Amino acid sequence: MRLRSSASVTALSVAAILVAPARARAAENDASARKVASNEDGEFPQTPRAVDRKYPRPTLVWGLTQLLPSPTWFVGDGRNGETQAQFALGFQVTPVLFSFATHKSISPWRFFVADPWARHGGSVELFAAPYILLRDAHFASKFGARFYVPIEGHGERLSFATGASCFVASEGSSVAFDAGLYTAQGMRGIEASWIPNLDPYAFAISLRVRSL
Repeated sequence: MRLRSSASVTALSVAAILVAPARARAAENDASARKVASNEDGEFPQTPRAVDRKYPRPTLVWGLTQLLPSPTWFVGDGRNGETQAQFALGFQVTPVLFSFATHKSISPWRFFVADPWARHGGSVELFAAPYILLRDAHFASKFGARFYVPIEGHGERLSFATGASCFVASEGSSVAFDAGLYTAQGMRGIEASWIPNLDPYAFAISLRVRSL
C-alpha cells in the first residue's frame, strides 16, 4: 500500500509540474487580451471619438493650377451668314458640389475645391465657366449645373457628364446643353455644348484641362 501511495503522489507531482506552465501561459494570454481591450485605467473604452473630416481647402498650388486654360472652339454663323470658328480660352469655377461617392463618415459637400474621386465618382455641381475669345478680344461665360456619372474605375478611368447652362456673350444670351467625357482621374476630357439661340456660338468643343 505504501508503494502504491508513493507512486500516486509521484504521478500527481509530475502531472502538476507539466500542467503548471500551460496554466501560466493561459493566464498570461488572458491578461494580455484584457490589457489590449482596456485603457490605461483598467476600464473598457467608450464609444470611439469621431474623426474630424475637413473639407478640401484652396491652396496656392490649387490657385495656380486653376489658371491653366482649356482650349475651346466656337462654331456658328457669322454676321455675313458664313460659318465661322472662334478660338477661346476657357476656365471653370465650382462654387458648390454634392458628391454621391463619399463615405458616410465624410461630408459629401465641396466648395470651390472638389477632389476628382468625389466629382467623377458621381456628383452634381453648380459651375461658372468664363471664356476669353481671342478673335475679337471679348469675354463670354456660362452659368449652370452639371451631373457626373462614373463609367469605369469609379469614374477615375472614365466618366460622363451632362448638364444645362445659360450662355452669355456680348451678342446676347441663350440656354446651352452640355455633355462631356473625362479620363485620367477627371484631369483630361472633352466637352461639347449646343447653344441653339445664339448663332455665332451655336456649337462649342472644349479640351478640358483641370486639376481640382
